[in-house]
Amino acid sequence: MPEMIPDRIGLFQAASANLALPADKLVKVLEQPKLFTAPGLPVSVRGLLLFQKQVVPVLHYEDPAGSSDLDPSYVVLCGSSLGLVGFACDAVRQIAAVVDGRIEVIGNGSAAGAVGRFYFQSETYTVIDVDLLVECLPE
Repeated sequence: MPEMIPDRIGLFQAASANLALPADKLVKVLEQPKLFTAPGLPVSVRGLLLFQKQVVPVLHYEDPAGSSDLDPSYVVLCGSSLGLVGFACDAVRQIAAVVDGRIEVIGNGSAAGAVGRFYFQSETYTVIDVDLLVECLPE
């Protein structure tokens, strides 16, 4: 888990995964952004978008083959140690106070970037450490 558990967490749905991202990493949620492709993008990158004169990679979180539609319903922009990164998602749930749910740390061997689980209103969300996920991406 990151060195400090956040006070608030953003909750999203991406394909069949429920994702939780620390609210302090969230920059903006874009609705129906247009993505473009480029030769040589790794399979983990769904596409690229232009945001405030920056080219931002938009990642698949779960199964890259699971979505043939280039333009997602939403892209959640997050700050990372390497700059902005986007997560394609189907639904934006809410920003929740961590004290209103239950959070647990998960060990090694989990999906890339997953550092915990957040249980909130009968749903389980995978807590993503954005910096850790970005470090795991192929170059």
